[in-house]
Amino acid sequence: MRRSCTGLPKCGVIGKLDYIKELGADYIWLTPFFVSPQNDNGYDVEDYYNIDPRYGTMADVEELIAEADKRGIGLMFDMVFNHVSTRHEWFRKAMEGDQYYKDFFFFRKGKPDGPNIHKYLKELHDMTFGTDAEIVTVGEMSSTSIENCYQYAGRDTGELSMVFSFHHLKVDFMGNEKWVLVPADFQKLKDILFEWQTKMAEHNAWNAVFWCNHDQPRVVSRFGDEGKYWKESAKMLGTVIHCLRGTPYVYQGEEIGMTNTDFTAISQFRDVESLNHYQILQDKGMSPSDALRIVQVHSRDNGRTPMQWDDFRYAGFAAEDSAEPWIAVNGNHVRVNAADQLKDEDSIFHYYQKLIAQRKELDVIAYGDIEPLAEHDPSVFAYRRTYEGHELVMIANFYGKEYTWKGAPELEGFRKVLGNYQGEETTEGAAMVLKPYEAAVWYK
Repeated sequence: MRRSCTGLPKCGVIGKLDYIKELGADYIWLTPFFVSPQNDNGYDVEDYYNIDPRYGTMADVEELIAEADKRGIGLMFDMVFNHVSTRHEWFRKAMEGDQYYKDFFFFRKGKPDGPNIHKYLKELHDMTFGTDAEIVTVGEMSSTSIENCYQYAGRDTGELSMVFSFHHLKVDFMGNEKWVLVPADFQKLKDILFEWQTKMAEHNAWNAVFWCNHDQPRVVSRFGDEGKYWKESAKMLGTVIHCLRGTPYVYQGEEIGMTNTDFTAISQFRDVESLNHYQILQDKGMSPSDALRIVQVHSRDNGRTPMQWDDFRYAGFAAEDSAEPWIAVNGNHVRVNAADQLKDEDSIFHYYQKLIAQRKELDVIAYGDIEPLAEHDPSVFAYRRTYEGHELVMIANFYGKEYTWKGAPELEGFRKVLGNYQGEETTEGAAMVLKPYEAAVWYK
């Protein structure tokens, strides 16, 4: 939270509000900062009423709220209501036998998808957050069915504002097994995203659309290119998400194309899931080097290294003469950092800025219907949005090779409003020639 720390000016969220405002974001989502023993990165809350001193004070939070409000930025707190730390006072009293607090917990194995969950959420909505139109709620539904999600996030059902689904981020798994190395299934990715887009729309329900969060690898490493086409692929991936139906989320560093870690030893990782599976894979007979390679690709630490603000020793996350951060800074911060990109009009940051502004300017993105295009094309991700006589077509080449799309739609009367390459696309008769990782948005 703090504005400054260990002599470094404008460190912490408060000091970065102007950067977030310049990007164009309307809300900041903060992961848990309450008092916690940190056995689960703050998701094991010991005290909901106080701020963990690692992050600041209650006065810092109040200042953050006030300063964000001055800039027209809302705050979203990641609230962990379904479980607490074993150090929480309520849990300790329950374990001591206090019947009042025992009733706060279920001391038996839970059953998912109970019949009253939707009924309860409607009641909770009507009595709490639903009484204020300014309050936005987001439900994490990592593996929940579409049928349940359009009830949770239906505009007519009165439960939550929107939901996160993680199904599209399992296309590089083997079934439900994460800790393997398999290529991402592009066709499956399209199928899942298009199914959720169309079915949620049919039921007047709302998606949160995203590539990255603190539990995922970096998208440019996952579905793009860290090398020759790093900038182009990062912009393409942003274009695909930001023109979809739903509320787009930008995870810290995504707007500058941050990549997966450059860790070369298991001792550099901090994520408990990664450390556990490194050992599990070896217990199954895998060599340490092969197990490490899988961890390097899939670890949640890929999204947890410090934000790369500049090219100094700790990337602006901490003062150069301070103690080392809890997890190492990615070595590529000397070339991938916010300070450099703010000065470069062709940077990924400025492209994301345009994507966000475009969504606010063109109602068809925020409110329009969606029609999948190129549903079975091996290289192209494309769709059409329509709203009140306006149309928008998003076209993206998902790979690092030039591609001729023979099924390209007729774009007469459209104007190109955004793209990650300069100039117009080349056509060959009725076909469109797309450059490596090219993305373009057309509107009329």
